Amino acid sequence: MENRRELIESELSDVLELGLDTEEALAEAAGLLSEAEARFIRLSRPAPSVPPPR
Repeated sequence: MENRRELIESELSDVLELGLDTEEALAEAAGLLSEAEARFIRLSRPAPSVPPPR
């Protein structure tokens, strides 16, 4: 019975660790998507043209 409890606790620990890894990966992906979106917006809006200096 003790062995089964240790197995369950070990599996729960593994699942919690995977959950944290997943959250970190999702947070990183969200950050990368935000950066990509900001770059896309900057590139899709042309800057006003400035005449060259004389």
